[in-house]
Amino acid sequence: MDQIFADIRDSVHKEAEQLVSRAKRVAERTLQYARADAEKLIAARRAAAEQEAAVRIERARARRTSELRRAELAQQEQLVQRACAMALERLRTMPRDAACRHWLAALLAAALPQLGAPQPVIRCNALDAPLVRELIAGTSARLHDQPAPIAGGLVVQSPDGRVSLDCSAEAELARAVDDLRDQILARIAPPEPPQPANTPQK
Repeated sequence: MDQIFADIRDSVHKEAEQLVSRAKRVAERTLQYARADAEKLIAARRAAAEQEAAVRIERARARRTSELRRAELAQQEQLVQRACAMALERLRTMPRDAACRHWLAALLAAALPQLGAPQPVIRCNALDAPLVRELIAGTSARLHDQPAPIAGGLVVQSPDGRVSLDCSAEAELARAVDDLRDQILARIAPPEPPQPANTPQK
């Protein structure tokens, strides 16, 4: 009887040992799978974080580039406006000589036919008034009583004032500034010379 119990105990012990060994193997495999899954998850999260960081860096770089470009354009526009202001100041103080008289005559010759009104009214600043008075002498045009607040040039109007052609220095400069912008910028801030190409290494 004792032998039978001993055999049973031995059998139970062996089965228990087998169960424990099998459970250990299952646990080890489960732990390996869990580690592999965790490593995959960590790698995926790291890749996602790196990708998100790269996107943020690219966005910041693009935003910085855009800000620098806006600042550059604003600076260029300031230079253009400064050049225009200097040009107007020169027009205000330029001598009322033959060259100025020729310019005013050209403005009248272009504006009067375009206005197409009898007895046009001419407006100009006080400095240009003597020249304009000479230029319209003997014509149907008349000089306005009040000087115009312009740097130079003319404003040609119909007698009732409903039609007006602005040929002032300010208007002429505003019309030309878009076409002359590149030229003005080239004079004020010439582009940097091109860098020499790198020679290939032998």
